[in-house]
Amino acid sequence: MKSKRIYEIESFIKKNKTASIDELKDIFNVSVNTIRRDINLLVDMNVVKKVYGGIEVIEDEYKAVDYQKRNMENYQSKKHIGKLAAAHIETNDIIYIDTGTTTIHVLDYVDKKLSFTIITN
Repeated sequence: MKSKRIYEIESFIKKNKTASIDELKDIFNVSVNTIRRDINLLVDMNVVKKVYGGIEVIEDEYKAVDYQKRNMENYQSKKHIGKLAAAHIETNDIIYIDTGTTTIHVLDYVDKKLSFTIITN
């Protein structure tokens, strides 16, 4: 029952963007303390944020952005950072490169004559 109510509260907040504690208490026919505990769970899940008197949905600006879109943002700066990082790689180094939109540019600038190991996920 509790998990169903929390899911329904989450759906309500996503649809309406905001809600007061009293509004949620009345809609879901539970006590103020129960609504507060439910809100705390949703806050912990990073679904909503607390505001004075209630909660708001966390807008999309806080959520993951498409990889291709992130790759194009600050593109020249990312290439420059990749070039600077590549200059520090020396023979016999072991480096880790993740799947970030900045780190992908490191290998574009590595001296091809170097012998080193790359670890990636």
